[in-house]
Amino acid sequence: MSSSNSENPVSAFDSTLDDILELLEEDTQHFIYLTGAAGTGKTTLIERVKDECLLKKMVVAPTGVAALNIGGSTINSAFRIGFDTFPVIQESKDPRFKKLLKNLELLIIDEISMVRAPMLDAISETLQIHRNSSKPFGGIHVLACGDLFQLPPVVKENEETAIFERYESVYFFSADNFQAIEKPSFFELVSSFRQQDDKEFYDLLN
Repeated sequence: MSSSNSENPVSAFDSTLDDILELLEEDTQHFIYLTGAAGTGKTTLIERVKDECLLKKMVVAPTGVAALNIGGSTINSAFRIGFDTFPVIQESKDPRFKKLLKNLELLIIDEISMVRAPMLDAISETLQIHRNSSKPFGGIHVLACGDLFQLPPVVKENEETAIFERYESVYFFSADNFQAIEKPSFFELVSSFRQQDDKEFYDLLN
């Protein structure tokens, strides 16, 4: 599914939100990528999904600042993943952590553009191991939000060669487990609040 909506900003936002919530109600696993330039309401949409979707969910981001902005945790902290270029995933012995991942139904990742391909695979492998599932991301829904033109992954010079030997690019969409998703869904918010004098939309975003 691909959707780009340039109508009235409030209507476009609500339509995108409704479409995403509808997908999350389905039993079939969905990987949903939400993008849009700065000021189009991506963070607000995440907040609405958090409030309105009844699934058991986890909210993460690649950096502490981004995680704080959406009331979530860093990816490394939430999934107990190390900072190696290619993290090694092992099954946790912590029953609370195992239960958390076993019961998880929706993973929300903000600033997905900053997530490197090896890290997205590490997230998926962690879920697969602890959910005893061979499906990408352990079979749960994923809502990934970010703008590829704003914040690229941070890659040290000594890591770049190793990553490109393993992946086509450093970006999340080159991850093996993203490639294994049969039909990712794509949504784009194109109406910028910062360029609108629409009071209703201003209230919505705040």
